[in-house]
Amino acid sequence: MSELSRMAKVNENGVLEVPKEVMDKLGLKAGDKVSIVERSGHIVIEKHIDHCVLCGSTENLVPPLYCVCDKCMAKIKDGRLMTTGMDF
Repeated sequence: MSELSRMAKVNENGVLEVPKEVMDKLGLKAGDKVSIVERSGHIVIEKHIDHCVLCGSTENLVPPLYCVCDKCMAKIKDGRLMTTGMDF
């Protein structure tokens, strides 16, 4: 993977504007979600991909928060997830 380095400024409202060249390289467009992570004193900005927080699946996520997939939600509702822990 090639590296792209550009400077950006944080405005008075705390908003970081990502340079268009970086957005284009990452396939980002206005309104897309990004994850902002601190790693060893550095800020890492990654394109966010919604996924189930229990199993990692990116398919059939349940609204409104889209953080659990339909299979895990069914296990929660049936009580299977509570009795077996994270055993999928």
